[in-house]
Amino acid sequence: MTQISSRLIYICLVMLLSGCAGLDAQRMVPKANIAQSLFKTGQSINKIEIRGEREEVFGGAAFAKKDQIFSAAKAALIESGFFDSVDEGKGNLTLYIVVRSQDQDVSLFLEYKAITTISYRFENSKKEVVWFKSLETEFSSHAFSGATRTVEAREGSVRENLSALIDGIKSSWGKE
Repeated sequence: MTQISSRLIYICLVMLLSGCAGLDAQRMVPKANIAQSLFKTGQSINKIEIRGEREEVFGGAAFAKKDQIFSAAKAALIESGFFDSVDEGKGNLTLYIVVRSQDQDVSLFLEYKAITTISYRFENSKKEVVWFKSLETEFSSHAFSGATRTVEAREGSVRENLSALIDGIKSSWGKE
């Protein structure tokens, strides 16, 4: 009986620890839509600057780091095909990204909802605002493991935010 219980404990520990993967910027990148590639701004993003980050508390919720959001945003903008180049030091646009908040909501039914608010401001070389949006998005996870739930929800909320950015650029670039 003790051999069976020790095996069960071992299996439970493996299952628990396998769900503790960290946040990955690649999983935050929204899937490119073929229709998006038909839209072109005819401009290039010289550089991307990012500010704002929520500090993690040991054993607490996982929050996306600035470098992860930067990498995901850059990849999403490149995949969209909207700009001739992104963060290559050429062009006349600067993209300022401000992470306004990263929150969460936990329910009694094993649901973890992550909420992310990010502002995006494009400026030209004259420091004139070309395009601005502040977007709040959320994503929920129902995974069994608490760590997996947190990671899936946080990555999903950032991915949804970047997807809203891409949709916003496509629908309103040059119309504001």
